[in-house]
Amino acid sequence: MEDFGSGTLQKGVAVVSIDAAFAETVSETADYHVFITPNGDSKGLYVIRKTATTFEVRESGGGTSSLSFDYRIVAKRAAWRHSALLT
Repeated sequence: MEDFGSGTLQKGVAVVSIDAAFAETVSETADYHVFITPNGDSKGLYVIRKTATTFEVRESGGGTSSLSFDYRIVAKRAAWRHSALLT
């Protein structure tokens, strides 16, 4: 399963809320992956503090940029959803 979105760094930090409908369809036990694309010049971006409902994006090197970014989040489908789709 995957979802896409955008966020904005303010002083080098952003907390992104995961869409509730997406969160309901993915496995609570599986890790998810977030791919970040900055929409401007930066020292690089990385993801920390992933939870079931949010993830945090920071600028590398203690950067303090304020810029937008796009993201793609990928996770395994919840087992009960997968089983229901196969029947």
